[in-house]
Amino acid sequence: MKDISARLLALFIGLFIVVFATSFLINRYEVEGKLRDYVGLWEVDISKSMMVHEDKTLMDKILMQLRYVESSVELAEAHLAGKSEVAPNLTQFQKLFQFEIPVSLHLIPVGQIQIRLSPEGVMFRTVTSFLFLSGVGLLMFFFLMVRRREVKNHYEKTLLQERMQFESEIATLSKQVAHDIRAPLSALMAVSQSRNPLNDTMKPLLSQASERILGIAEDLLRLSREKQQLMCTGPSKVRLNEGATQSSPHELETIVQAILNEFQVRYPHVQFQKTLRLKDARLDVSSAQLSRALSNMIQNSVDSLTDRPSPTVSIALSEDRDRLAIQVQDNGKGMEAEVVRKIQTEGGTFGKSSGNGLGLQLVRQMIRDCQGEFQIYSKPNQGSVFSLSFPCGPKS
Repeated sequence: MKDISARLLALFIGLFIVVFATSFLINRYEVEGKLRDYVGLWEVDISKSMMVHEDKTLMDKILMQLRYVESSVELAEAHLAGKSEVAPNLTQFQKLFQFEIPVSLHLIPVGQIQIRLSPEGVMFRTVTSFLFLSGVGLLMFFFLMVRRREVKNHYEKTLLQERMQFESEIATLSKQVAHDIRAPLSALMAVSQSRNPLNDTMKPLLSQASERILGIAEDLLRLSREKQQLMCTGPSKVRLNEGATQSSPHELETIVQAILNEFQVRYPHVQFQKTLRLKDARLDVSSAQLSRALSNMIQNSVDSLTDRPSPTVSIALSEDRDRLAIQVQDNGKGMEAEVVRKIQTEGGTFGKSSGNGLGLQLVRQMIRDCQGEFQIYSKPNQGSVFSLSFPCGPKS
């Protein structure tokens, strides 16, 4: 839009110069014609006065009268033929304000009257003329109409972009919901399809899976409200995750254990291990958001264990110097260095036909919101380590 405005302004300035130059030339020649007509009325008297050197009174009066006829006359002098005193080396600009009116008697040249106009007077006459004012008025009207259309087109384009962005976010949010509820739903399906009666392990799993689904829905709604408020008030007035409550060490352990319970039911052939070395770590992330991130990381590890002997996934939480570290390690097929780089910088999915890249995308988004760090360490046939690091919240 700035480029269009600059071109429009340049066009306006160019047309303004054309209008001014045209008005100036027309006014300049109108002044000259007016003075020529006046001299023509007194041409005989001026000629006789120039020929009779003893009497200059009448000619001086006529020359003086020229300044009353046209206020822009700065100098008027009469010279006999062949005795003109035109100043040499005049510039083209100076020549615009100086001209001569020939004087003759019965078609016999007698001399000429040299006229010099005041530049200020001609300029003032130009800018106050009807032609100039009309031209400027039309230019202003044209400029405002084009500018109005330009602003309207920019507004419609911006509105269309915002609408497309909103529809894209809605589609992404829908995919995220479908992606994140698969884990707890799979756990519920595994329990419902089990032929064994519900025991003390299965009952809490049903409750935990249901709470996870509810937590995912509430977390997504909270993020949606924050984005909407961000668009309305601007980034300086909204802090993302301000609605998230701190997770205490006990809650962190509960979250990890609940997720492991789900995956143990879904993947009984995989060995899941956990290591917790927490003191008083508190994390400014909602339980639902942390559960989703952990679940996605563990799911990526499990997906890499296909056809691997003794498939194992280890989860470790540790606290060190006011930072909380979360590591998910597997002994899967691993990844090439280039694949790791692309996942960390560009996102997407690699090596999974049914993948869509939303799992680690959620992890990266949570890391950005919490000023954390996300690293992937992996080598082909040696497994992978997904490492998260967060600043701990204020201790109680």
